[in-house]
Formats: sequence, structure tokens, C-alpha cells
Amino acid sequence: MEMMSAMTPTDQKIVSGTMNKDTAVLKVIGKMEGKKQYGTIEMKKKGGLWKITKEGWSDTEKK
Repeated sequence: MEMMSAMTPTDQKIVSGTMNKDTAVLKVIGKMEGKKQYGTIEMKKKGGLWKITKEGWSDTEKK
């Protein structure tokens, strides 16, 4: 788990998002080693709680 947190950008901020019933997609930005990172986080609502189902990061912004 410690290795995963070392590979996750810091200073994360949600810049946009969409929701459709029990699924949501968040567009986020953060920093890793001082460089801006762009992320997409997919979530699903299960048992009344939102759970991350997929997370991806890149140093280039996807349109």
C-alpha cells in the first residue's frame, strides 16, 4: 500500500465530473515530482457508498 501512495499525485483537485445513476467519472489534476498530472477516476455506488473502480494518471491532458 505504501508503494501505491508513492505513485499517486499529491495536491489533487477535482476539475470536472459527470454522474449517471450509480456511476461517476471525475477529471482531476495533481502533482508528482513537481510536474502537473491529469487524472480520470471512475467510481461506482455500492451499498450507498462510492467506491473507486478505476484510476489513471498521465502527464498529458486528455480532451
